[in-house]
Amino acid sequence: MSMRAKHSNAIVLTLPSRQDDDFRFSLVTFNVLAPCYRQGERGAPSGSWWPWRRRSAPEPAVRWQARANDIAALLGNATSTASPVADIICLQEYFFHPTWQRIFQRALPDTAFECLTLKRAGKKEDGLAMWIHRARFRMQRWHAVQLPPRGDRVALLAHLVSASQPEHTFLVGNVHLTFPHTVMERHLRVEQARTLLRAVDAFICDAGAVPVFLCGDWNTLRPDDAVVQCLQQGGYRAARIEPTMLTHRTHRGDLVGCDMIFYRAPNCTLHIQEQLLPLHLSPYTWPAEQEYALSDHRPLRAAVRWRRAAADGAPESYRLTSRL
Repeated sequence: MSMRAKHSNAIVLTLPSRQDDDFRFSLVTFNVLAPCYRQGERGAPSGSWWPWRRRSAPEPAVRWQARANDIAALLGNATSTASPVADIICLQEYFFHPTWQRIFQRALPDTAFECLTLKRAGKKEDGLAMWIHRARFRMQRWHAVQLPPRGDRVALLAHLVSASQPEHTFLVGNVHLTFPHTVMERHLRVEQARTLLRAVDAFICDAGAVPVFLCGDWNTLRPDDAVVQCLQQGGYRAARIEPTMLTHRTHRGDLVGCDMIFYRAPNCTLHIQEQLLPLHLSPYTWPAEQEYALSDHRPLRAAVRWRRAAADGAPESYRLTSRL
């Protein structure tokens, strides 16, 4: 998939001129909107993105199956050893229905990817999924995290090692936090974030100071959200410097940028370029229904290039810039 597009966002960290030691990979994070949550007003045109209503009809099976096939095609058609849509794919609201799962298994087969899934507890029908390209990475271990019980939220953590450059090892997380409808839920989200960070630190305690990339739908409705502040206090930075990127149309009709990748990379310099898919659509306006109907979220792709610290152990200097 070409990285040339009219609309793009990047975090650029300056690097020395030689690049032979650089390590590159890509991630995608995407809330695919589980059919159990896509609800439209009775009598509304089929496929329309209507705000949430008390009297609503669930998405018909024929509709969500077609949508699942379209999502899988976006992720899977370009997913080959030569040109994958991403080396690591993190999905939220992954639907644990056998038909839905078969669609994604065909598009992202076990022969090419290692797949991790984690269903939410109780009667919830959705959860998390992560695909890891076998040609690029070996998974050392993984861990399921149960976040504070109200809301039945979970997180997935995976410790990966490069198949070709085993000195490059890092942790990837996938999470979906509670939507802040109430003051109590706003407080709950912060506790969910704190629980996740404690789980990350415990998970990598034996691995040393390895980079961490946390992908997900954070349900952050404002740039100064308390969850963002919590992550920043934990040493994480958002891989985004353009706050006007729109990744989600909420059930209230608000347009927000709540899908993000946070990273913590001690002793490394990084170059991260983020783009919303599909590439031909602007990241600053919400597309019309005839242009985009995969989900009420947009897939976020990040291309990462990293180099370890200089030989003397001191981190190399960097500068943030914007490429639009």
